[in-house]
Amino acid sequence: MENNREKAMREFLTKEIDAIEVPKGLKEEMWSQVKLSRKKRRFPSKLIPFVAAIACLAILIPLGLSEIPFGTNVEQSTSGGETYTNETANVSTVIGEDWEQVDIPSSNPDSIIFRVEEQLFVEIHQSVLQITTGTGEQDSTVDILKTSFNESGSYQDFESRFLEKHAQFSGMSYEEFDVTEGGIPIYYGKLGESAEIFAVMEAENTPYFIYLSTSDPVESIKEQKYYTIFLEMLDRTKPLS
Repeated sequence: MENNREKAMREFLTKEIDAIEVPKGLKEEMWSQVKLSRKKRRFPSKLIPFVAAIACLAILIPLGLSEIPFGTNVEQSTSGGETYTNETANVSTVIGEDWEQVDIPSSNPDSIIFRVEEQLFVEIHQSVLQITTGTGEQDSTVDILKTSFNESGSYQDFESRFLEKHAQFSGMSYEEFDVTEGGIPIYYGKLGESAEIFAVMEAENTPYFIYLSTSDPVESIKEQKYYTIFLEMLDRTKPLS
């Protein structure tokens, strides 16, 4: 009697599974990959593969089998920007959709400059060169970004060394302006009519100086869309490899 019920149930479940349209080979693959688990109250062991197969199909079919992105990991911008990569500078970051890259032939190939508005620029630098000229002596050039990074034993040490050298080089004084979600401090300084917003950071053993120059009043900067994208840029700038 029990065998007849099993046979009837098997035929019913087989008919239901066969009626569901799925890509060729999927049923066979699912049958081969189903793992059985022991329960206190069990179905007869011969029925478990049929019940498991129906349960899997009931989950997968509404999602649209042909559209499931197996193995994908898409990272989306949270600020409304878009992912930007530059193989020459070996940089991956986030920029505004309407930001225009400015090509300067004489500039360092590791530096990238974007025009956001007519008088607003965002720059990513992997070198900050300080040129010293002496009377009767050859000019000396020091990369204060890489020097500060190589001489430091921690991020705080790196940041402190760079700020001191940069203040001496530029003649500007700075104050802390903001901090990113990732904990990167942002500094503000003013020279003439332009405000300088910048951060010094490190990603995957690579130092960066990321700089924003604008003539907007300092009290309105944090309300601007470009600043929201700038914040995400700081947290997501890193080498391509």
